Amino acid sequence: MSTPLQIDIANIIQAKTGKKLPNFILNALKRLIHQEEINVFLKQDIKGYPFFEAVLNLVQCNDAIIGIDNVLNLPTNQKLLFACNHPLGALEAMVLGKHLGLHLKDINFIVNDILMYLTPVNQYFTPVNIASTRAMRNKTYMQDVNNLFQGDKQIIIFPATACSRLINNTVQDKTWKKTFVTLSKRYQRTIVPVGIGGQNSNRFYRIAKLRERLHIKFSAEMVLLPDEMFRQKGNTITINIGKPITYEEYSQHPNELYTVNYVRQQSDELRKQIY
Repeated sequence: MSTPLQIDIANIIQAKTGKKLPNFILNALKRLIHQEEINVFLKQDIKGYPFFEAVLNLVQCNDAIIGIDNVLNLPTNQKLLFACNHPLGALEAMVLGKHLGLHLKDINFIVNDILMYLTPVNQYFTPVNIASTRAMRNKTYMQDVNNLFQGDKQIIIFPATACSRLINNTVQDKTWKKTFVTLSKRYQRTIVPVGIGGQNSNRFYRIAKLRERLHIKFSAEMVLLPDEMFRQKGNTITINIGKPITYEEYSQHPNELYTVNYVRQQSDELRKQIY
């Protein structure tokens, strides 16, 4: 019988940074990330696709999906890439996992490597490390990503690589990276734009703005994401799936940035339809 996952922020920080933080800081972080509450949940030892729905139940938020028929009627051997905006940071992935895991044969998210600690569902993750400067490690990650695109799993990606920020008084993604188009073209995947509703608290965006003004590279606001997740209690997170864009359609445009911008525009329109 396997031992249920338990979150220990002290061990995670030491593994990622090689540093040991003072106890008063660790205790504050434990409260901020709801470590005790999350560990009580993890003791239930829920694994696989049911985990996604269980997390939504834990934070007591609702979910809905629109446009699922756009992909259900495709040939079963068609390889898909779901390109999504990233408004919240975690719960949108839970909704996607719940619904796409139910309707599609096999799904896989491209995620920050820290999420590999989430062992109940990490079989659905392929890790990357955007912040890493170690060339050999990044080479290994990119080989894993290439293998994923070449395989048969249906891929879900957040091309902004980080959750949305407040930009020009509007909550929106930062620049989408073009890797998803480069690899989709290489392996002739169909791209499915996805628009997701929701936003984090004003506190999250204020701290992000302050960090940027102080020229601090470490995204301190990301520490707030577990608390932001619990702040979604009673809200509804809606996923709006658009019409697939086949390889034959987007490969007509040799400029990959054109395709990136087009897919993002489709995602933005789908998000606006939710409200």
